[in-house]
Amino acid sequence: MRFGVYDYVTWARGKTAQEVYEGELELVQKAEELGFEHYFSPEHHFLDFCLLPNQEVFLAAAAVRTKKIQLVPFGFIINYRHPLRTAETIAMLDNLSNGRMHYGITRGSVEWEYEQFGAVWKEPERREIFEESFDVGLAALRDDPMSYHGKHFHYENLQILPRPVQKPHPPVWFPGPQSETSIRWAASRGMHTAAQYVSNETVKQVFDLYKKNFVPKQAPEPILALQRHVVVAKDLEEARKVAKDPLYGFWTHIFSYRNYAGLETNLEWYRSSIEGAGSHKGKPWEDFNFMDQHNIVIVGDPKTVAEKILKTKEESGINYITGIFHFGSLSIDRAVESMRLFSKEVIPLVQSAGG
Repeated sequence: MRFGVYDYVTWARGKTAQEVYEGELELVQKAEELGFEHYFSPEHHFLDFCLLPNQEVFLAAAAVRTKKIQLVPFGFIINYRHPLRTAETIAMLDNLSNGRMHYGITRGSVEWEYEQFGAVWKEPERREIFEESFDVGLAALRDDPMSYHGKHFHYENLQILPRPVQKPHPPVWFPGPQSETSIRWAASRGMHTAAQYVSNETVKQVFDLYKKNFVPKQAPEPILALQRHVVVAKDLEEARKVAKDPLYGFWTHIFSYRNYAGLETNLEWYRSSIEGAGSHKGKPWEDFNFMDQHNIVIVGDPKTVAEKILKTKEESGINYITGIFHFGSLSIDRAVESMRLFSKEVIPLVQSAGG
């Protein structure tokens, strides 16, 4: 098992954006000090639960403050971006970080955000632009010079500068594939991937199909990561007490935003995917005991958390845990305490058990 840290960089009440960014940069530094392998960051716009509309700016600051931790945009919403600008950005960051930048991409999931940028949401054009944008960006990072001729983009003998440090290109990720089409597409291109907010049973279904269609390109096997909220304390009841209200605040915030932004269908996908762990008559994400019981959140003392991770690995087939340690009303200091206990006590327990 391998381990990383994911954070939304949420705008905490009573803090300025400057204070939020400074706290998050400190969290990235702590993640590196504690031996986590990757730091993952998302992209959203016009929404206070994620202050990363231009995550490359934040990742550049993180690159300057760190030396080892890998930096993964999770991911650039490439339907909003020109693919050549995306490639230039990744190449610059790969140089600034001394070869630690990754090429993480996504289609995005919020129609309302698309509308503000004048981007095409309607299929099949949305998927066509996404797939071509990825192919253009990858060719620009890999080939010197690059040529590409598709439906939406055409280039001949074009050189992108600077050239990335990593060869043939930075590692590629596609987080959160939901449809069979997206799973097969990403797997056929040899990408690493991740799942989030769904039951272990759903994760296994997605990753079994992913492995079946995986074509080795950048690595012999994909990283199959699972994002889970994690709270660790010395005592089990203390951990549950610390986690309960911030988790409720996170879930109600993110799903109320999804409903507002026109994602009712997507919301139902999450409901059915979470309920794959068992039946629930209400909103399962608002039921802490349900989410805890089925390991959709990982909360406890070090021994309990290690047992939950091993059970999750067995049930889902993952090989990587991406911990969301900072969320809701939790402070950076409390998140770092969970990260410290996770690094010093949970990981050794998992590894000693063969995880």
